[in-house]
Amino acid sequence: MSEATEQKRFTPPCRYLRTNKMFHGTPEEFMEESDAGYWCEKTRETFGPDGEFVGNQDCHPDRSCYLCY
Repeated sequence: MSEATEQKRFTPPCRYLRTNKMFHGTPEEFMEESDAGYWCEKTRETFGPDGEFVGNQDCHPDRSCYLCY
């Protein structure tokens, strides 16, 4: 897969998605899927306003609560 194709597939995570890696890591580490604890800034829980779990791969534009930067 070319780099241009890979960039088109990139979708920024929801602006309400939070993880400790945001505060104690690099942006590259944040974008990697991991077992780091994620939470939604809107609900302050491990699930979003739509009741689904949050995570780097889970918070995408198809969700009703997703908000891009």
